[in-house]
Amino acid sequence: MEGFSLISAQGSHGDAGGVLLPVGVAWALQGCPSLAADLAAQGTGIPVEAAASQDSLEVRWMFQGPLTAAMRDWFARFTAKIEVRDDIYLLQPRPPGLSVKLRDGSRLEAKAFLGSPGTIDVPGGSGRLELWRKWAFYGDAAPRTSTPSVARWEVVRKERISALFSLDVDGGPAGAGQLTGTGCAAELTEIGIDGDAWVSVGFEASGSPELLRDALAHAVGLVFGVEPPAAMAFGMANSQSYGQWLDRWSADHC
Repeated sequence: MEGFSLISAQGSHGDAGGVLLPVGVAWALQGCPSLAADLAAQGTGIPVEAAASQDSLEVRWMFQGPLTAAMRDWFARFTAKIEVRDDIYLLQPRPPGLSVKLRDGSRLEAKAFLGSPGTIDVPGGSGRLELWRKWAFYGDAAPRTSTPSVARWEVVRKERISALFSLDVDGGPAGAGQLTGTGCAAELTEIGIDGDAWVSVGFEASGSPELLRDALAHAVGLVFGVEPPAAMAFGMANSQSYGQWLDRWSADHC
């Protein structure tokens, strides 16, 4: 597979090479029928088969401040995976409904917002459901500093605690553990961005389209089976995607 080289990070900001700019323009004008085809047409060296697409149903809440011991204890009853990584998000240009990031320096991911099928209620609040389509591209994402560009990137450091909840083949709950078939990941994440600390609580269901809502509701029911810390107010005001949160953060800090 031919590789690709996209970013030039200096401190917490970076410049993108010429790969994503024409793709972003095309998406803004034409929608998002096929990111893989767009990239291939641009002569980026990324073959169409390098892209794997997946739809997911998600809900997320964002809270300003660091991850506390009470928040960790809230998640401690699940068998969880802990990871720390740096994701680099494209802030500009970012057509509405499109989120692009370089994940942990090794995988380019693009997500397109497909719409909201409604809301989900949780104890003491609610959240906005969002349907997304994700493409993942694999290749050589080593930094490149010689290509000037008007694009702007932001490094987001994540310490993520995640638990997986599957549905069985009949669509019923199968408990926590490995995600096989249709299920939902629940994530508690501390985020560091340019010296600021935030916490994210998110749910991402994937698998059979007709079971995504059931899978997400199953995971939400298990996680909220124990009352969350009082400092976490799960309301529509702080229910937002990473892209929406980054837009608001950027407007306040840039």
